[in-house]
Amino acid sequence: MLFDTLSEALADIDSLQNYNLDQLIKHYGISFQYSSSLPNRVYGFSLPYTNTMFINSNTEYPERIKAHELIHCLVDDSANPLIESTYVSNTKIEGRADRGGFYLMIMDYLNLAGIESSQFNILKFCEQYHVPEKYVYTAGLVANQVLDISLDDDDFIAN
Repeated sequence: MLFDTLSEALADIDSLQNYNLDQLIKHYGISFQYSSSLPNRVYGFSLPYTNTMFINSNTEYPERIKAHELIHCLVDDSANPLIESTYVSNTKIEGRADRGGFYLMIMDYLNLAGIESSQFNILKFCEQYHVPEKYVYTAGLVANQVLDISLDDDDFIAN
């Protein structure tokens, strides 16, 4: 654990003005690797106590998992592995990692797309980052909060 709260971690990242996940992992000294030996239903896991994270090399959505596990390494102090999989329930810790991960991805998207907050499109974002359908609403809630925008139901429907 490098930070006491998610807010502290995100404030530190904001001060860097760099949301590239690979560069953030390197900056914070986190050991990272892809693994082909994880079961298919385990997308990734982290060991915050040792600042180590693994991503299943067979996962369809490595960027979302990478962002999620990075947040675990920054704000969780567990000596036990924290696993992102279809087996893990929606706990407080997992929800925080999802929110922080989406924050990083949204900010990276704005930088790469060269757009302002008011131009943010949740569906384009989710397509670009291969966000699974079950996480689209969570990503939208994070976007509403961090970009100070107001997405409504119509923004979640493809034209």
